[in-house]
Amino acid sequence: DDDNGSASSKTSNASDSEDDSTSASDIVLSLRDPTYLHVMQQYFKKLGSRSNPNNPDFTEAIAAKEVFDMFKNKNGKFLKLKNPYSMEGGLIEVDDDDAMDKIQHDMNRRMESA
Repeated sequence: DDDNGSASSKTSNASDSEDDSTSASDIVLSLRDPTYLHVMQQYFKKLGSRSNPNNPDFTEAIAAKEVFDMFKNKNGKFLKLKNPYSMEGGLIEVDDDDAMDKIQHDMNRRMESA
């Protein structure tokens, strides 16, 4: 059984996609991760408040797609926390659809803690 990750990289089954090895190009899809948080905060600022009449053409969906594409171009893996409340619980690789859903979810929730 060759463990090169090619078979598990397309699955969303957590038990098949667990991987302890990460690289600098991997993206941890969590606002607890400093790199992800920094990028998302830049886009939160660009989006402004929910009722931003100054830029009606720049939506959460467009911002999420830009962030996804930027991360995808780094050629790393998309990873989520096994335990969303702690960086200590390990990581799970997720597919592109799950990554896009997570980014979109975070964009839509940006004003909840404001």
